[in-house]
Amino acid sequence: MLRTGPYGDGFGANPDGLSLARLEAEPHGIDLGPLEPRIPEVLRTPSGKIELAPEAIAATSSACVPGSPKRPHRWSSSAGATYGRTTRGCTT
Repeated sequence: MLRTGPYGDGFGANPDGLSLARLEAEPHGIDLGPLEPRIPEVLRTPSGKIELAPEAIAATSSACVPGSPKRPHRWSSSAGATYGRTTRGCTT
């Protein structure tokens, strides 16, 4: 993967590119220049953005949000210990 990546030697096609041998020859690392954004070109989501909470998950997690319309209640153990307030359907 190193050799076929954006800085790789392409198995000889780019003699100045990276290979494992070149990295091993440089024990302190190689400066590849300033960082460049790559997310737009490699991201393959329908929205073109990083989807941290896809709609299917976000729709089901509303039960866990404080102030949601579901009635909060307390869970208790058989010994009578009460655990924090939660909402029905919240599994977290």
